Amino acid sequence: MQRFGTRYSLRSVGQAKWLNAAKLAVLAYFFFFSVPYAVAVTEFPPHGGPGGGDFREECPSGEYLVGARYRSGLWLDQISIICAPIDAAGLTGQHSHGSPVGGNGGAPGEKWCNPGHTIVGGGILLRSDNRYVRMIDFRCKATTSDAGYLLANVGAPASIFPEHHQSCPTGEAVVGIHGRAGAFVDAIGLICGEIPRFDPSRPEPRPEACLDIEEDPVPEQWKDMLNAHNERRVTHCVAPLSWSRELAEAAQAYAEKCILDTHGSDGENMADAWTVRNGNPVLPALSDREAFENTWYCEVNNYDFLNPQFQGGFTAGCRNVNGHFTQIVWKDTCQLGCGRATCEMTDSNGIVRTGTHWVCRYKPAGNINVHDPDVLKEQVRPPLCKADE
Repeated sequence: MQRFGTRYSLRSVGQAKWLNAAKLAVLAYFFFFSVPYAVAVTEFPPHGGPGGGDFREECPSGEYLVGARYRSGLWLDQISIICAPIDAAGLTGQHSHGSPVGGNGGAPGEKWCNPGHTIVGGGILLRSDNRYVRMIDFRCKATTSDAGYLLANVGAPASIFPEHHQSCPTGEAVVGIHGRAGAFVDAIGLICGEIPRFDPSRPEPRPEACLDIEEDPVPEQWKDMLNAHNERRVTHCVAPLSWSRELAEAAQAYAEKCILDTHGSDGENMADAWTVRNGNPVLPALSDREAFENTWYCEVNNYDFLNPQFQGGFTAGCRNVNGHFTQIVWKDTCQLGCGRATCEMTDSNGIVRTGTHWVCRYKPAGNINVHDPDVLKEQVRPPLCKADE
């Protein structure tokens, strides 16, 4: 059995530095156009039991399925669709919500795709007697490329794979669901509609201030962390970071102090994690890439690219804050250096654990003038680019 716990921290909004210069000009804006009505092209038959009454829920004109609200216990009690429009660059906009179908039992949940992604299919798992839907694994796909991932366990979590799969043909995306429901969701199928083609943008070149910076060799142990940063930065249309030995030495020295709740510098992301296996701590508790994705970048889901608002502070489970994410993709940041150390940390039950403490430092520091939405729009770009091939 493996147990895992995390705690992450970031300098709060009140500690963000402010520039003395005038506001940065707005170089980009978002104009959501009305995509022609997505006429249902492919409609899959519902999988499930014969009970319940018929339902049909479709996204508003010009919108596409990006997620779902649901209630579940031992199976899927209720579901409602989450839809969003797509702008001319392929960025998904403000969510709209459909009417719930099914009963009121179970616990509530809500999941949606990352910005710039729509749902293009899914796998449906039924209860063992095939009377009700247990859960759905939706597939999220980028609007500007073939990249995608699973939005898993919409419903009652399961360790087995879905038995029934429905995938929209090329050039289509999910625009609704239909099936049968009563006290539970008895059967469900996907409705697909045409989706426009969006050409991906290309990342910008390195900022002029970064061109004269000499790149230090990247130690083997830190290549995965640097690559994780740069792979995400490229998709957000900003230049990659270079490694800084000076930043790394300072980050390592501060990590070894095991000061978990106080930052030692501007432009700094911190994370803590502990893992126990067979009663013994696993060290490091996570890989560097896992720490990056599961503690910092995952905050992208808390960031609204159309109405950007910076949210700093301490968090667990990537809830509520987004400041680690904004620092990662901050356009004018040029360099990265990281350190890690084994430290004692206290879990949510007050038990002292031995875990791993990460410190990454960035230069120039990001999260500057974060109360100005124009600055955020300029510095934090939506994920609409792909790397040069």
